[in-house]
Amino acid sequence: MAFDHQIDGTELRPKRSSKHRFRASVFEAWGSRCAYCTAPADTLDHVLARLRGGLTVRANLVPACRRCNGAKGSSDWREWFEGQDWHCSDRAARINGWIGGGLEFGERILAAVAADDAISCHD
Repeated sequence: MAFDHQIDGTELRPKRSSKHRFRASVFEAWGSRCAYCTAPADTLDHVLARLRGGLTVRANLVPACRRCNGAKGSSDWREWFEGQDWHCSDRAARINGWIGGGLEFGERILAAVAADDAISCHD
């Protein structure tokens, strides 16, 4: 029997509301910018694609514009990212920190995104 709700603290919340808050928290952490190219983001990308065993967890999701999300597909994110003309080692380090460092690290590095609004790289 499937339930369309989840317990959040002491409150029962609809599953749809929880999913919306979860997705919004990822977008908010990245300033609603594509983690790859810094364009406005309108999708979430599984850094390690679900096809390759990636989970739908905060540390495996980054905001992405449709162009980057579609172009990356199920490719290894590092190989795909390094193949882009606009590849940036600072953004790669931030993505790597997000997926490897967990929530606390992600919040710290993304405060830097807010500080400089968009990273300009000259790799």
